[in-house]
Amino acid sequence: MFTGCAKDGKEEGTIYDIGVLPQYQGQGFANDLLSQGTRTLQEVGVWRVFCDTWVGNERMISAFKRVGYRQYGEPWERPV
Repeated sequence: MFTGCAKDGKEEGTIYDIGVLPQYQGQGFANDLLSQGTRTLQEVGVWRVFCDTWVGNERMISAFKRVGYRQYGEPWERPV
Protein backbone atom coordinates (compact mmCIF):
# COMPACT_ATOMS: atom_id res chain seq x y z
CA MET A 1 0.00 0.00 0.00
CA PHE A 2 1.39 3.39 -1.05
CA THR A 3 1.53 5.77 1.89
CA GLY A 4 2.85 8.84 0.09
CA CYS A 5 6.28 10.40 0.17
CA ALA A 6 6.35 11.44 3.80
CA LYS A 7 9.27 10.76 6.11
CA ASP A 8 9.18 11.45 9.82
CA GLY A 9 5.91 13.32 9.32
CA LYS A 10 7.35 15.65 6.68
CA GLU A 11 6.38 15.76 2.99
CA GLU A 12 8.58 16.15 -0.08
CA GLY A 13 8.64 19.38 -2.03
CA THR A 14 9.03 19.88 -5.77
CA ILE A 15 10.05 22.89 -7.81
CA TYR A 16 8.33 22.22 -11.11
CA ASP A 17 9.08 25.17 -13.35
CA ILE A 18 11.03 28.37 -13.18
CA GLY A 19 11.76 30.77 -15.96
CA VAL A 20 13.85 33.84 -16.62
CA LEU A 21 12.97 36.28 -19.37
CA PRO A 22 15.48 36.14 -22.23
CA GLN A 23 16.80 39.66 -21.58
CA TYR A 24 17.72 38.64 -18.00
CA GLN A 25 19.22 35.22 -18.71
CA GLY A 26 22.85 34.70 -17.81
CA GLN A 27 22.70 37.10 -14.85
CA GLY A 28 22.25 34.54 -12.06
CA PHE A 29 18.50 34.90 -11.61
CA ALA A 30 17.90 31.15 -12.03
CA ASN A 31 20.30 30.56 -9.12
CA ASP A 32 18.41 33.12 -7.02
CA LEU A 33 15.01 31.60 -7.88
CA LEU A 34 16.16 28.06 -7.11
CA SER A 35 17.81 29.12 -3.87
CA GLN A 36 14.75 31.05 -2.69
CA GLY A 37 12.38 28.26 -3.70
CA THR A 38 14.52 25.75 -1.81
CA ARG A 39 14.64 27.98 1.29
CA THR A 40 10.87 28.46 1.20
CA LEU A 41 10.26 24.72 1.03
CA GLN A 42 12.71 24.15 3.89
CA GLU A 43 10.88 26.76 5.97
CA VAL A 44 7.54 24.98 5.53
CA GLY A 45 9.20 21.76 6.67
CA VAL A 46 9.78 19.41 3.75
CA TRP A 47 12.36 16.68 4.16
CA ARG A 48 13.52 16.58 0.53
CA VAL A 49 13.25 18.86 -2.50
CA PHE A 50 13.03 17.68 -6.10
CA CYS A 51 13.29 19.74 -9.24
CA ASP A 52 13.58 18.59 -12.79
CA THR A 53 13.99 19.69 -16.34
CA TRP A 54 14.26 18.24 -19.81
CA VAL A 55 17.46 16.22 -20.10
CA GLY A 56 18.66 18.53 -22.91
CA ASN A 57 18.24 21.73 -20.90
CA GLU A 58 21.91 22.10 -20.05
CA ARG A 59 21.57 25.65 -18.69
CA MET A 60 18.97 24.57 -16.13
CA ILE A 61 20.95 21.47 -15.21
CA SER A 62 23.97 23.71 -14.61
CA ALA A 63 21.86 25.99 -12.39
CA PHE A 64 20.71 22.97 -10.36
CA LYS A 65 24.33 21.95 -9.80
CA ARG A 66 25.42 25.49 -8.89
CA VAL A 67 22.93 25.70 -6.03
CA GLY A 68 23.74 22.24 -4.69
CA TYR A 69 21.30 19.82 -6.32
CA ARG A 70 22.52 16.44 -7.49
CA GLN A 71 21.14 14.04 -10.06
CA TYR A 72 18.90 11.55 -8.32
CA GLY A 73 18.37 9.10 -11.16
CA GLU A 74 18.19 8.47 -14.85
CA PRO A 75 15.14 9.65 -16.77
CA TRP A 76 12.40 7.12 -17.39
CA GLU A 77 9.70 7.45 -19.98
CA ARG A 78 6.57 5.58 -20.92
CA PRO A 79 4.65 6.18 -24.12
CA VAL A 80 0.94 6.73 -23.56
